[in-house]
Amino acid sequence: MLAPERTQMVMEATCPDLLLPPEHRARQVWAFVEALDVTALEDRIKSRAGGPGAPATNPRVLLALWLYACLDGVGSARELDRLCREHSAYRWMRGQIGVNHHTLGDFRTGCGEFLDDLLTRIVASLVSAGVVEGSEIFQDGVKVRASAGSKSFRRAGTLERLHEQAAAHVARVRAQATDQQLGARVRAARLRAAKERQARVAAALETMKEIQIVKARAVKRRSQKEIRQVREARASTTDPDARIMKTRGGGSDPAYNVQFGTDGKSRAIVGVQVLSAGTDNGLSEAMRPEVERRTGVKVKTHVTDAGYLSKDTVEREESAGVVRIMPLPINPDGRATAPAKKPRSRPAHTRRRREMK
Repeated sequence: MLAPERTQMVMEATCPDLLLPPEHRARQVWAFVEALDVTALEDRIKSRAGGPGAPATNPRVLLALWLYACLDGVGSARELDRLCREHSAYRWMRGQIGVNHHTLGDFRTGCGEFLDDLLTRIVASLVSAGVVEGSEIFQDGVKVRASAGSKSFRRAGTLERLHEQAAAHVARVRAQATDQQLGARVRAARLRAAKERQARVAAALETMKEIQIVKARAVKRRSQKEIRQVREARASTTDPDARIMKTRGGGSDPAYNVQFGTDGKSRAIVGVQVLSAGTDNGLSEAMRPEVERRTGVKVKTHVTDAGYLSKDTVEREESAGVVRIMPLPINPDGRATAPAKKPRSRPAHTRRRREMK
């Protein structure tokens, strides 16, 4: 009986190109990336032939890896790093070029403008080919948990105190620059960490000011409780853009509101926005310019759920010739709300509710 032998050293002659069949999707992705103009990415590389620095990773490889990862539903740089070591398709894609999660993550965060322009050109080509129509869109959102702990949210007074402490810490670390007992790499790492902490706290302070302004505008009749809520607004020191939102299961967690606009004909996603708004109310207006910028087609019909209801938005949509299709809000008894009969009701809002009824 043969038993598996895993400790014996072996030498295997393999060719990476034999890892995948000719019709594999990874080959199609690479062919697509090869046809793209990546001059903007190549111009960012500072390491050149004849000059100092190690050879840089081909940006086409990194772009192809991320594109293929998106098709597989992978959004983590660490997970993509693991796949590049263990999965045949990703190993073929990188072609013996060494990558790690730092390289992959830095590429994605540093090339946002290029990737946004690439998505716009792809959507425009789909519109030109008749695959995407663009005049009718469906919008919905999802709350995505942020990488921030609930205890990282601090009030304005605490943030100001932390900012002072961070500035003092940076000063102490700078004073260690002449300490010969510490290596140069250790001194540089400590100074970098101190500056990053100071920058995060400063960003949280700026976010706190914006939150307080928005809340103050939203409070029309300011009771003592509402004024106290404005004063007790909090911001995260690790993820300043995150907000405490109601998520699935009835809980409240640090999260982002990710909005998607989908083409009615092809079901292709033609607009994506990551926002800090806790509700969907009034967010439909921001999606239409995003879709129109990518497709070059004016949105005529906009389909949403009842959470996007806003009287001001409905009036502006009617003036712009946009048809909003949206269910009416539901009363506690389970019936749809009836159009308002008050003399001061807004005509456009009343007409829209009657149409939806």
